[in-house]
Amino acid sequence: MRCLDKDRFLKSGNTVVLDHGLGVFTLYFHLDDFSNVEVGDFIKKGNPIGKLGMTGYATGYHLHWELRVKNVPVDPFQWIKKSF
Repeated sequence: MRCLDKDRFLKSGNTVVLDHGLGVFTLYFHLDDFSNVEVGDFIKKGNPIGKLGMTGYATGYHLHWELRVKNVPVDPFQWIKKSF
């Protein structure tokens, strides 16, 4: 996967977007801090992309994890089940 975007936005705070290919993207919002990841870098499984936070419109520390397929939001838990 490749880092497609890394920026701070008003609502989502510190945000990282990863491109998994074939129109599949994961988005990680409200990060407190970014890891040493730059746009265009390839990310290996297990490499950190940031630290849990509450930036943007967040009322507590948490990670907003979103998965999109061809820009359509889908339930990411369906993609991590072993019975997929």
